[in-house]
Amino acid sequence: MFRTQFSLLLLSVLLPVIFAGCKTNPYTYSDNWVVRQNATPKYFAEYDVFYVYPDLQNSMMWETNKDSAENIFNYVSFHTTNVFGKKVRVFAPLVHQIPQEEYSAILNSPEYKNPWKTALKSGIQDTIMALRFYLENYQKEEQPFIMLGHGQGALYLYEALKYCSEIEPDMGFIAAYLINGQNLSVEQIEDDFFWRDIKVARGEFDSGVIIMWRIKPLWADVDSPPASDGGYIINPLNWQTDDAEAAAELNLGANIFDAKAKVADQIRQIPGFCGARINPQTAYLELSIPEQFQYIVETPNNLNLNGFGFFAYNIIQNAERRVRTYKFNQQWQ
Repeated sequence: MFRTQFSLLLLSVLLPVIFAGCKTNPYTYSDNWVVRQNATPKYFAEYDVFYVYPDLQNSMMWETNKDSAENIFNYVSFHTTNVFGKKVRVFAPLVHQIPQEEYSAILNSPEYKNPWKTALKSGIQDTIMALRFYLENYQKEEQPFIMLGHGQGALYLYEALKYCSEIEPDMGFIAAYLINGQNLSVEQIEDDFFWRDIKVARGEFDSGVIIMWRIKPLWADVDSPPASDGGYIINPLNWQTDDAEAAAELNLGANIFDAKAKVADQIRQIPGFCGARINPQTAYLELSIPEQFQYIVETPNNLNLNGFGFFAYNIIQNAERRVRTYKFNQQWQ
């Protein structure tokens, strides 16, 4: 364990040197952000959202393809500024992705344990540079912030959080909501962060925590990330880690992104969209989706694209509760 931790600490020291090969951090430029709301005064926002999108079709082409860049902007806006509203500032960098098929193959191979040795390396480096630029320039005076990502975005954020050793619970870090990303045990997560006291969430009010779930419909066969007994997972409908069924009535509202629909036709705020239960044998969150909405998850890639959207308003409510609890506790320190 100590050799692993030494390696992580060494990388956290070396990465700034490696990235220093670029004369200027590329995230200095607004063109390398999907959304960067740094012009909004902090006192207007309760907290910040640092968001990394999942693997969108053709998202690798954003540097040269106008349609790809517009696709990313529409998706990110739908999942951030359109639902969080004016209570937050959103920071969403453009990052390099790999095709979904290649990503799934990595998750189902031995390389899964070390994404730095795979084609995911570029996206991880992008995320680290963007996150450090945000921390150094916009997250000051202990401004609370959450991290939110799904698919490749969740993996990128987890790796960035590991290597950005300046992120600690008492500097405003509230939670990292990492959806449909890696399948990791509690022991692995807490070993990765033991020297910074970052832990897994055990309820709905703790801060300085990592929050994970991987979703599948009750009837579906899903093996990416691989099913695993003992993987950490929390239910976003009741914020519990046991296998108790959370009824659809607890779902405050889904915000559904349909890959086949036009932007204006996206489905917004469906209360009671689905119930959910943790399957401890597979470490998946199994969804009970009404028949009239099952077509959404049967469309290719929609399941991956909606890990956040299925529970959008529960996540927003939870983030606000965690932030307010953090602020209250800070007053008495």
